[in-house]
Amino acid sequence: VTREKMDSLALLISRFLFDEELCAQAGRSISLVELMRLYDEHDDEGGAAALSPTGGVLATSGRGAVTLWDTSEWQPIRRLPDVHGPLAFSPDGRILATGSHERVVLWSLDEERRTVLHDSAVPLQGIFPGGTRVVFLGDGDTVLAPHVEKSERGVFYLGIWDAGSGAELGMLPDSPADKGHSGMITSLAYDREGGLLSSSSWDHSVRVWEVEPRRLMRT
Repeated sequence: VTREKMDSLALLISRFLFDEELCAQAGRSISLVELMRLYDEHDDEGGAAALSPTGGVLATSGRGAVTLWDTSEWQPIRRLPDVHGPLAFSPDGRILATGSHERVVLWSLDEERRTVLHDSAVPLQGIFPGGTRVVFLGDGDTVLAPHVEKSERGVFYLGIWDAGSGAELGMLPDSPADKGHSGMITSLAYDREGGLLSSSSWDHSVRVWEVEPRRLMRT
């Protein structure tokens, strides 16, 4: 079992076993045995998991696919082939972001439609344990994820994409005056209410960004 998988499992256990509101939304609580059963069925290198905002759907990756589970009955409801983690739900739970062998892919859960983020790269699957590496901004209209290569300015940076078209809209850092990471970006944390984003890196630093107007707040 990988460290990344254990980190994801620990987060799910803490949410389900200690969040009474989430358990009520999901219809019933899940036992540790049930969580382990789901993970045993996806016992793969770099396995990941994500819970929808309402708690109604659990996404797990493994064995070359992502499976969506109905948390009221703990039965699989959909399988997305040839994709893997990282995994992230949009704020309304209607879109799931996954990694693939080439790009980050957005899957509509209401219809058979998917959007590939142009010139995106799978954010460090299986290299760094735990962490979030795909973030939906605002109401979910835009997506942010790290690029795995340096920009023309010689720093590692974050791309911002339109969730509908998959077109890249911009980057962080946006200004040459803002110093970017010198090492690969390993994890992200987004404060939706405050509009602030934190990024950690292999350069042993954490940077706090103001998403609008795309500027560095502090290191």
